[in-house]
Amino acid sequence: MLELCDIASRIVQSTIRTMSVECDRVGGINLAQGVCDTEVPAAVRHGAEAAIEAGFNQYTRLDGIARLRNAIAQKLARQNGIAADPDSEILVTSGATGGFDAACRALLNPGDEVILFEPYYGYHNATLVGQHCHPVLVSLDPPDYALTFDRVTDAITPKTRGILINTPANPSGKGFLA
Repeated sequence: MLELCDIASRIVQSTIRTMSVECDRVGGINLAQGVCDTEVPAAVRHGAEAAIEAGFNQYTRLDGIARLRNAIAQKLARQNGIAADPDSEILVTSGATGGFDAACRALLNPGDEVILFEPYYGYHNATLVGQHCHPVLVSLDPPDYALTFDRVTDAITPKTRGILINTPANPSGKGFLA
């Protein structure tokens, strides 16, 4: 009998995706997820067609297309004064979700603790749990979701590897300013 690995049972669909499936099932109007229902602009469609015709129709390197990474490095230098090596310091991901997953895989080990502010985006918690990390929840106080620094310092242990700051926070909309 073929069985799933231990990690597979810990990976769950994000709450927002689950709600979107349910919304579709009952024929509701989805106000929770940024699902685009507008036409793709003609310039984007034509650009995609031209790229396919030019042979850009294969999987890219896992870190992104070199030309795009170079353009990002040039932008960082020009507009932000940051020198970044496009071959070793820039990663192009398929959205923030893919980027978060890649960062977790690169930086976290099983058993690491990551402080997560509550209410939290379900995908962040699910990703951490799926990678055998331990989310340590620190509650924010409604209605303005104020952050109490004593709660953060109390949550830090020798196993703390990171603090996830999502600003503006999903789902509360709280903005954290430096």
